[in-house]
Amino acid sequence: MKSILKKTLIAAAVAGAASANAATITTGVTSSVLTDSPDYPLISQEGFDLAESIDVGTVSGTDIEVQIAPGADYVAGDLLTITFSGATIDTSASSPELACDATDTNCSASTGSGDVAGDFSLIDSTTSTLTFRVTADNSDEENLSYDLSGVTLDSVSGGAISVSTQGTISGSGTSFDAGAATTVAMVSSEFSVAAGDSFDGVVDVENERKQFTDGTTDSATLDVMWGADLLSVSSTGATLALTGSDLAFLNDAEGDLDSGSYALTGATEDTDETTFADNVLSLTTTGGLTSGADAIGVTLTADGVNDEDAQVLSDQSFSADLTLNYSRLVGSTVETGSMTNDNIDLGAWTLSGATINIPYIPYGAGISQIIYVSNDGGVDGDIELTAFDDAGNEYGPVTLSVSAEADKITALSTSIRNALEAEGYDGSSKKMDMTLVINSPSDDIELFTAYNVRGDRLAVNNTKSN
Repeated sequence: MKSILKKTLIAAAVAGAASANAATITTGVTSSVLTDSPDYPLISQEGFDLAESIDVGTVSGTDIEVQIAPGADYVAGDLLTITFSGATIDTSASSPELACDATDTNCSASTGSGDVAGDFSLIDSTTSTLTFRVTADNSDEENLSYDLSGVTLDSVSGGAISVSTQGTISGSGTSFDAGAATTVAMVSSEFSVAAGDSFDGVVDVENERKQFTDGTTDSATLDVMWGADLLSVSSTGATLALTGSDLAFLNDAEGDLDSGSYALTGATEDTDETTFADNVLSLTTTGGLTSGADAIGVTLTADGVNDEDAQVLSDQSFSADLTLNYSRLVGSTVETGSMTNDNIDLGAWTLSGATINIPYIPYGAGISQIIYVSNDGGVDGDIELTAFDDAGNEYGPVTLSVSAEADKITALSTSIRNALEAEGYDGSSKKMDMTLVINSPSDDIELFTAYNVRGDRLAVNNTKSN
């Protein structure tokens, strides 16, 4: 009876101590690449994918370092369970050890401090837990720090890898000295990509839409940063898929990426994959990626104003898919990989002329259209039409047979109908959405739109976007 009572009192005393103290888990590492420099390292997701594992140990700059400082004394027979989340333990490749930190002078009784490290022996391991049994008592465990080593992690879920601990009193099974889950490493892509400068050229309608209002070049850049504390990779170059709405102006008619009056620099053509018809250019970048922070730049040059055969430039939006290539030495083999950042906004071109949309105007038997353009300036402007109808048919782009003549009001209805019919309109009842691009200064252009049906004249709205 006395023995049972004594054990109960001891358990209660230890449990009471545990409520006041708790184990702490640290890494002893400050990240050199993560924002705000947290006390844990960044593991490169790309590097891990190539290496396929990472060790928990004491080798700085190579291992995930984990130190556990108990918050209570342990006696022989007590258990300490360490739990990993965000990663999987490779039990076949691991030989876990928990040893008093050799740099901690309290680990030796000869220091006169009276602190003596207890011995921990592994008794069980799973893909997420390690359980150690204390094989030797200590006099003041809570002043000591233990290094975890010999653990291989062979799978990560991305994001935080955390470690928690839980002590268990021998015999009673009572839990004590819980160490809250603590982030010991962060797994993430080591690459960061963002648009720097974006395309913002204004296509000059007074120069036949063959150059920009402020010169002949327009550039865009992608800012790339990379680096990791552990398992970092080496950049080996990049490829760029540049997408626009109308990139045919770069086609020299033989499928090559330079039409004489127009050119692209900062990247070279991947002939096997470039498809002008899809308005996607597959390119290999020629600069950048020589350090942990760099920029990839692409410049479009437009100087077709003196070439009557040069295609006109369109107002259009640009985007890019950037694929970054990298490598890492794994053992004696150089392993390679790549990662892609999709659909990065790279800006847009606009026209110095007028782009006017008529969102609704009906066509069909008994309906006539009334469309006039007023040009209050001194520059005649060609007019380009694109349209679609309520059945999903598309028409154009096609240039009308009349232009927006300077200082004049010009009727467009007949020319528009003729253009639609030339593009396949069959005269049946249709509701049309039309866009007119007029190569005259936008401030000088106004459009009047209406239609007649059964003797009634009905005005319809139109919107000028620039």
